[in-house]
Amino acid sequence: MKTMKFTFIFCLNLISVGPCLSQTRMKQFVSVVPNWNINNPVIIKKQAVSKDSVFLYTKRKNNHDSTLVMTEYFDSSGNTLERDEYGFDKTGVWRITNYNYEGDLLVKKEVMSKTIYSVNNLNLRKSMNTFEYDSKGNIITESEYSYFGDSLENFSVTIRNKEYDTTGRLTKEFLTLPKKEPFLNHIYFYNTNFLSEVKNYDYKQEWLYSYIHEYDKEFKIESIYLSNISPNKKLESEFFYDDNKRLIQEKDYTIGRNNLYHSTQTYLYNADGLLKYQSFQDVKDNNYYFKHFYSK
Repeated sequence: MKTMKFTFIFCLNLISVGPCLSQTRMKQFVSVVPNWNINNPVIIKKQAVSKDSVFLYTKRKNNHDSTLVMTEYFDSSGNTLERDEYGFDKTGVWRITNYNYEGDLLVKKEVMSKTIYSVNNLNLRKSMNTFEYDSKGNIITESEYSYFGDSLENFSVTIRNKEYDTTGRLTKEFLTLPKKEPFLNHIYFYNTNFLSEVKNYDYKQEWLYSYIHEYDKEFKIESIYLSNISPNKKLESEFFYDDNKRLIQEKDYTIGRNNLYHSTQTYLYNADGLLKYQSFQDVKDNNYYFKHFYSK
């Protein structure tokens, strides 16, 4: 696979409108951003997949209205090397993400994308994340570089430092904002091996809110609630899994006024375990259907 070269001049000509934007009655816009992080690298490696091309269909089982919306390239270990995302309106690439590894450990991710609004006649956004690991392969430091300025030469850095218990479970996360001192941002709690609560704190070490994780008896459904006024809580998202612990559906309630409004993403796998179809239903019940085509 020949990786695309992405330079500043190249993006000006290449990047265009981002993912589909659906206008609502309130003259607001709902962004349709599919979850592309579903496939397991182990399955990608086993099936010797080198490329995944995803096409959008506005009608289920319609093969005449397809639009290429994403292309992903893999190395021989099944790791993603590059992901190119295209505008739903067939106007070209709007975001390119490149990944670098040491062995199978991700050490750098770079993203260049086009934004809806321009600043100083520049509507590009660039970010880079770097990752450091301990001897057990756990991420202990993640640094996020956000670039800005007329030529994207200036940047700010946000750092996240992570701590783990003896079993390798994430227990604490410290946040260092640009030009600020680090502070404890998240504390993680578990019920046996399953995440049960994430407490969030501000820089004054005052509790802001918690995310409560609840599961059904078979651990096939995970529900996440926002809790900021105990004992009240608000449903934020739900995740549904099959017998093979694969994600088959997720619901996002954060973009609606109440639980009657939510987006839904559904996933269907082929006999080899690769994602074959996925769909996205937004809060206005508009449906988007995606089909994956793999190359070796």
